[in-house]
Amino acid sequence: MYLGVATGNGDFTANMLGFHSGLWSLFALFTIVFATWTTNDNNLYSAALALNSIFPKVHKWRVTALAGAAGTILAMLGILSQFMNWMLVLSVSIPPIGAVMAVDFFLFRRHAYDPSIESDLPSVRWQAFASWGFGLLIGLLTYYKVFAFTTAPALDAIIAGSVAYVVVMLAGGARFQVGAAAGAMQASRRISAAREGTVD
Repeated sequence: MYLGVATGNGDFTANMLGFHSGLWSLFALFTIVFATWTTNDNNLYSAALALNSIFPKVHKWRVTALAGAAGTILAMLGILSQFMNWMLVLSVSIPPIGAVMAVDFFLFRRHAYDPSIESDLPSVRWQAFASWGFGLLIGLLTYYKVFAFTTAPALDAIIAGSVAYVVVMLAGGARFQVGAAAGAMQASRRISAAREGTVD
């Protein structure tokens, strides 16, 4: 705080380096290295877990090494300057995932969310991926003002993904299954409670 007041700069590391003192420069180096280390070891761990679940046949140490190398290279290339663009991608790519899942559960395939039949389900459902991709595309187009819809790109992506999934499912011969929503949710709660040992 005192360095910031003295220099008029709120950047702590820049202030330490600005005094051109060996001790301050060493302290600045220590701060940069260990602040980055303690943050990105968690990032690397999370990335390794996620990638290992996608590629279970690849040894975890190889996945970790590849993810670490990729992250290091991207950092050296200045990926941080694209942070806001990355946040934009997340803001319009994540919402339609939830929208497709909600429509799938409440309107079409509640039975498929029973953990006891999970092994019988297909690994990938292209209807869901296609609908999510359409929602993402609409969100990006409205963000870059190619056309306007609700003026909120995330909401545009949710609506587009939901509508696309309904259309794809109906075109594929699926039927609405609205009536059993309460029963399916109650059954799901019973299964969860039974696993926790709270049901006699």
